[in-house]
Amino acid sequence: MMQRGMQPIKPQGATRFVLFLVFVLFIPTGCIVNDCRTLSSFKKVDNFPLYTMRYYGNYGMKDLQTGRGLNCLEQWGIKKLLPQSNNPQCACFAAMSPQADAVFGRNFDWNTDAALLLFTDPTDGYASVSMVDITYSGFNKNTKPGLLNKFALLFAPQVPFDGMNEYGLAVGIMSIPQSNGGNDPQKKTLGLMQLIRQMLDHAKNVDEAVALAQKYNIVFTYSPTNHIMVSDAAGNPAIIEYLDGTPAITRNSQPFQVATNFIISGLDTERALKSCRRYKTAWQTLEQAQGELAPQQAMTLLNSISQKDFTVWSVVYGQSTGKIQLAMGRDYDKVYDFSLKMKDKKDTQTCIYPIQAEKTNDPHSAN
Repeated sequence: MMQRGMQPIKPQGATRFVLFLVFVLFIPTGCIVNDCRTLSSFKKVDNFPLYTMRYYGNYGMKDLQTGRGLNCLEQWGIKKLLPQSNNPQCACFAAMSPQADAVFGRNFDWNTDAALLLFTDPTDGYASVSMVDITYSGFNKNTKPGLLNKFALLFAPQVPFDGMNEYGLAVGIMSIPQSNGGNDPQKKTLGLMQLIRQMLDHAKNVDEAVALAQKYNIVFTYSPTNHIMVSDAAGNPAIIEYLDGTPAITRNSQPFQVATNFIISGLDTERALKSCRRYKTAWQTLEQAQGELAPQQAMTLLNSISQKDFTVWSVVYGQSTGKIQLAMGRDYDKVYDFSLKMKDKKDTQTCIYPIQAEKTNDPHSAN
């Protein structure tokens, strides 16, 4: 966690100069062009602040499968994502009645105050949209980010906190008291958010996402212990928890599923409902609706389980429609609409800036 008032780690002047020379002299020209296009798309859309950006080109996972890549993030001014006191953090739910489009709702509860809605479309993976907490890159309400902070945005694809891809797979993380990501020498090791990136880039459905979870050890050095909720457009959700070095998978028994901040593996419904007020509220609302929620109703539910002073963003992903509704800082009177073009659906398009402000000649909006 970054406490308010703390400054992000900054390289010394000589290190900055070396990094700049490496960026200019050794990175292929095509990468520099894509990096410049990426940073030129970076735009502030809300004073919370909320920014949007489209990432051009590919981003490698190789370095982030070892400590080297994570250390590199710190060198560029990104703090460790350490736990936030004893306050419960985050909530996710999936509503997937057969009579309605599947929606995935998510509250990100933390004590940070800057967010990025990031659009990616790598040639070696699926297009997706994700939310990134960029407070750790030096962004906040009160200071103007410097050049190094903006360069850190080029690492943003590696640290998604939640998101949805073009096949309608949606995923989010929530803190829990403990996790054990394993230490199998036969497996590669990722941070949890790098696993989320793998899911967004390479999983069309929950079964494929679970297979990816089973493929890696997960290290929690650079984040609190978390579990994952994942859901696909066909209405199949699951909660993934690392408890004994391997992922425990909890499937739904209703046309909905909910997760907050307690370990749910092995719990029956009665015990789960007694474990968290926000979980109980979401579960009972979804039970009454039989898993059928319109996006506006999903946002209303997120409002009812939000936390004063801690809910940074509330987002609803339309897993069939590609529509995204986003509210910042519990301001539910001001909900922004974005969209992601869904695979093989001609009536959808990607809009990386608020739809009501879109212009037909906007170069960052693609059909």
